[in-house]
Amino acid sequence: MQAIAAGTVLLTLSSAADIAVARDDRTIPAPDDRALIIGIGEYLDAFADISGVGQDVAMMRESAELLGFIDIRTLLNEEATLDDVRRELERLATLNYGPNDRVLIYFSGYGDQVPDDNGDETDNKDEALLLHDTRYSEGELHNFLRDDEFSRLLDAIPSPNIVVLVDANHSGSVTDFGTAAHVLLSAAADDAVAITTPQGGPFTLGVSAAIRRARDTGQLTATELRNQLELEITPQLSGDPDSLSRNLFQPRTTPSIFSLYERNEREGVPNF
Repeated sequence: MQAIAAGTVLLTLSSAADIAVARDDRTIPAPDDRALIIGIGEYLDAFADISGVGQDVAMMRESAELLGFIDIRTLLNEEATLDDVRRELERLATLNYGPNDRVLIYFSGYGDQVPDDNGDETDNKDEALLLHDTRYSEGELHNFLRDDEFSRLLDAIPSPNIVVLVDANHSGSVTDFGTAAHVLLSAAADDAVAITTPQGGPFTLGVSAAIRRARDTGQLTATELRNQLELEITPQLSGDPDSLSRNLFQPRTTPSIFSLYERNEREGVPNF
């Protein structure tokens, strides 16, 4: 056998069988965390453009990275039609999640209220997110994401840890809380509007600032985030107590090369 100098580490990965032999109890599973960031500042129809949405999306992408997300997908303007958003939410429902794996969904754009279509709203109004191809004709909105549908799409995602952040008007109950245990933090109550600026929405600016402040400790819950936002705006927070007290940051552990290899195998990503 050829001599190896002291202090040299030699690792050979020739097959999955080699990995099975080499791994030990210290292997840390690679997190299957997913983030979907949606921003619409430009609409096909006659809605006024929202100048700060590009900044919102950039801030939220940075925030997702600080929270420990690696798999981050962004839909901006023409990429965020109703079909596009449905497709991405449905994709999240096809993936595998462990007990600690997280999903983050963020939306910046117009929100609105529309007539309740199934009698489940005490105020007879559904909340809606307006997508790039939402249009207004004959006194009605078309091609929007209704709260009932948003709720069904969230219910289908098998992650036990879903956080939804919405910087939009009329967004206090826009996920309509079906069976999925998730957190909703939004910029405005159902009957209120959200503020926007060319630098971004105060809601998103506040979220970004709070996450930056917490990055050294790696500790921030949804309740703590809401409390910090209340210094500037009136955010709305909903969720079960366990979800509201869960840390939003990824636990600070480093995946082993073995667990990363196995995740790539599951995802069909070449390792070499």
